This record gives sequence, C-alpha cells and structure tokens, in this order.
Amino acid sequence: MDWTNWIQISNKTNQESIVERRGLISDLFKKIKVLNEQSQNLSQNQSQLRSELETKEAERDQLQTDLANKTKHLGEINSEIRLRKRKKRGNI
Repeated sequence: MDWTNWIQISNKTNQESIVERRGLISDLFKKIKVLNEQSQNLSQNQSQLRSELETKEAERDQLQTDLANKTKHLGEINSEIRLRKRKKRGNI
C-alpha cells in the first residue's frame, strides 16, 4: 500500500500552495510599506509639531516677561500718581 497518497489531504498542489504563499507574502510587504510610510509621516508631523510648540512656548515666555514688566511699570506709575495727588493736597 502506498501511504504517501493517503497522507496528502490538501486539495492544492505544491505549486498552487507556493503561488498562494507568494501572494500572501506580497500582500504583507505592501501592507508593511504602507504602514512604514504612515509611520514616517507621523514622525515628521511629530517633529514639526514639537518645533512649533517650542516656538509657541518661547513666544509665551516673552509675553509673560513683557506682561510682568508692564505690570511693574503700571505699579510705578500708579505710585507716582498717588504721590503727586498727596503733594497737591499738601499731605507731604
């Protein structure tokens, strides 16, 4: 009795199986390529957004410094105004 025919259950020939696997492998490579391109795009976007964030943070820091300086200057002006009012009233 020839056991090799009995063991082979597959309904595809070896050649058909190879062709199918090549197709699956080709599909996987295409999907990997697409995912790699998406990953690169996301990485570039992340880099660009980080750069923009650093710029915006530097602008915010400068605005906060300007605000602090102007608030200090306003306080000095208000003190000067109060001092002049007292002088006019003769309190000093």
